Amino acid sequence: MNKLSPWHPFTPLYARPFDEVFREFFAPLNDEKKAGTWTPRVDVAETGEAYVIRAELPGLKPEEVEVTLKDKTLTIKGEKTSEQKREGETWHVVERSHGSFQRTFTFPENVDPQSVSAKSEHGLLTVEVRKVPESRPHRIAVKAAE
Repeated sequence: MNKLSPWHPFTPLYARPFDEVFREFFAPLNDEKKAGTWTPRVDVAETGEAYVIRAELPGLKPEEVEVTLKDKTLTIKGEKTSEQKREGETWHVVERSHGSFQRTFTFPENVDPQSVSAKSEHGLLTVEVRKVPESRPHRIAVKAAE
């Protein structure tokens, strides 16, 4: 049986064999599934008070994710295990990624390591790293000598 491929209605029939040749030729360069690793998609935002990182981690429980902060560098790492084949099943398409991952972010200014919070909800990890408040000059009143 041939490998199943997603159907694209706008791809002409004569182009499909050529597409397959190119896909197979370039697959070792960019196929995360074959390498056994994956890279979660991440958004990084900044407010006046904090940096907020949101990472898509579908299928991972909070205890399977490790978040650390050292100096100005935040690291998110973990491992997503692959689903095991069930008896009697023959898989034709496997597109979900699995394996270990590690994402590292270095902040441009000092952050407060005691204020870091992380929560996971519906496969979305949200990490908030508060900035160290910048020191502002404190005006000291000058009194006349008595």
